[in-house]
Formats: sequence, structure tokens, C-alpha cells
Amino acid sequence: MLEMIFNVRHYEYNAKHELTPWGLQNFFQEAACFEADKLGFGFKALTPQNIAWVLTKLQMQFVRSLKWCDTVKVKTWIVSASKVTSRRDFIIYDKDNNELAKGTTEWVIIDLSSRRLVRIPQFILDGHPSTAAEQALEQNFVRIPSFDDKEPANSCQIQTRIEDIDINNHVNNQHFTSWALQATPKEILDNKTLTDIVVYFKKEIPFGDTITVNAYKADEENCFWYISKNQEGKEVSAVFARFK
Repeated sequence: MLEMIFNVRHYEYNAKHELTPWGLQNFFQEAACFEADKLGFGFKALTPQNIAWVLTKLQMQFVRSLKWCDTVKVKTWIVSASKVTSRRDFIIYDKDNNELAKGTTEWVIIDLSSRRLVRIPQFILDGHPSTAAEQALEQNFVRIPSFDDKEPANSCQIQTRIEDIDINNHVNNQHFTSWALQATPKEILDNKTLTDIVVYFKKEIPFGDTITVNAYKADEENCFWYISKNQEGKEVSAVFARFK
């Protein structure tokens, strides 16, 4: 388990003076990478072996207002691991130790040459802490509905930029959240607050791709599914978001 404290910079706030959801994801991601390095299976250890961690699923719940969060503390830990996936949870607190957000993630290892999934090497499994009893929240990765015969409530197109590309040479995970919100109808963004988000990362996105994000109304009120496809029409991600 690791705890890290971050100072929030002014450019990480939005027009409502709130820390952005992708800002919180960045803090969690940094803490996760730092602990993996300390445990001996972070990027510095894996890169010479031509393998890397990539995020495949993210579930995040926003507990309280993110307005003017000067300082945040991230607590993160490995919950469990198998030969294919590793589960890591996190809780983010404000300076008074109140919960701001919490979440759960699933990670896999890819070969950096083939870009294909590989089994988690034994030295990583040996270095994993024992299965943790504590969970930040119960995982709820539901089946993604089909929207092939439905019209989107809103949509947008994204041209991937060089600043979107991370250490693994693909679009970093936090951009999928910001793209979903960009495709959200304006009346929802103006009058509602994001409370839950679930992201399924399905394909890598390289620099220069054009992504179409379609927002579809879910059965639950003020909830949306976002399906992102590349210029070849292949689905690259699915996002579920709840607003209140």
C-alpha cells in the first residue's frame, strides 16, 4: 500500500472551480506507477524486457465536491493478481482526510513489439503483496449494450494530438474520460454533477487517429453510454457515466 500527497495546480481546475475527473485519474496513475517502481515491477523494470502495464478497466465513484481541493492524498494498493490481470484499488482524500473519490482498476501486461497481451511474468506475481482484504468499492463491470440501431443523443470528433500520447506510445487513459464528457449534452454538464464513471479500454489509439465519440442515453435517468470508434469504424472504448 502506498500513500502520496499532491498539490493541485490551478490549471487542473475546470470552469466550475472543481478538480477535473481526469486530474484525479492522473494523481492515481502517478501513485500507482510509483508503488509499482518501489515493488520492482514498474516501467523502469519492465521496459528493458520490452513489456509494459496497460489499463483495461476503470471504475470510479465521486463521493463529494471537488471544488477548490488544494491538496489531495492518494492511497492505492494491489487487491489481487492472476496470470493475466492485476487489480489495483485507490481512495483519494482531501486535506481534511475526507473521501473525495474511490475506484478500482484492472491492468494487464502487453508486449511492446507485438502490442499483444502476454501473461504476467512470474517475478511480478512473486513480488505482488498478498491478496488484500480491503477493497475501495465493489467491482461492477457490466456488459456493454449494443447501440448499432440507435441514434446518439450527442457526438463529437477527436483528433488525437502528440500531447495525448504517453510512455507506452498510445493515448493515455485519462483522455477517454475527458472525451466522454466532451460528448455529453451541454444541459447535463451545466446542471448535473458526475458521480460515477466506468471505462472499458478496448484498443490502443495512436497519435493522429480520428476518434468519433457517440453518447447514448442509458435506461437510467441522467446516465449515458459513450462508444468511441476510430476512423476504421472499430470500437476503441466504451464509457458509462452517471450524473446527479
